[in-house]
Amino acid sequence: MTSAASIQSKYLEILGNSPYITSVRKPGRTIIGMETYVYNVVVGGNNALTLGTDVQAFLETQSDSDFVLSYLSACVNITPAGDMKSNRNLTLQIQDTSTGKLFFNVPTVMTLVAGGGGFPFIFPAPRVINANATLLFTVRNRDTTQNYNQAFLSLGGTRIFYAG
Repeated sequence: MTSAASIQSKYLEILGNSPYITSVRKPGRTIIGMETYVYNVVVGGNNALTLGTDVQAFLETQSDSDFVLSYLSACVNITPAGDMKSNRNLTLQIQDTSTGKLFFNVPTVMTLVAGGGGFPFIFPAPRVINANATLLFTVRNRDTTQNYNQAFLSLGGTRIFYAG
């Protein structure tokens, strides 16, 4: 009979040597665990996304693992308890403040980089966010007539845990 520990060990060996994980793993480090994970961030509140205004929010990643970002999805609501809507007239910029790197060369319309209609944007290549990083999200309302309450963003991917 096979134990759960041996199954987990074999899983880590197979997945850890896959081309996807090999492309993002830190050289010389031993992977001791991986798990699917989603970070969520809310930008704004109380009708904060007014016309032409930048609204910001921070997200701190877990300190015990790197995060391999695979997809991003977003939606907005017009009123605090209102329905979720597509994000067609908002721009988004994400900055990893620990490295200073921007995700996009300019603030980009959300539907181009965060999906729409319930479908996420899948990154063409994985993006590694180091453990204990702080991400800054800046959202701007480009609409000429409509204020929004909040933007909701979900960052999906894999947490990678290393030995030592």
